[in-house]
Amino acid sequence: MSAAPIYPPDWMSTIRPAVLERAQWTCQGSPGRPFCRAHHYGHRTDTSARVVLQVVPLDGNPMNTAQDNLVAWCQQC
Repeated sequence: MSAAPIYPPDWMSTIRPAVLERAQWTCQGSPGRPFCRAHHYGHRTDTSARVVLQVVPLDGNPMNTAQDNLVAWCQQC
């Protein structure tokens, strides 16, 4: 018996790209870093590390794909 998938089947093909497009491929800032606007695949000014944006469900449930539940955050957010 295999485990149920954590993310919807169209997460990588449809949902994630739509959220990143909506965010203009820029970090939307988290509660701890509300003014962060790091660009996807850009370099951080403070560390020169490459930025990779993640799509994060605010309620912790990746099956809740409502657009107001999904945000683009960088590794530091």
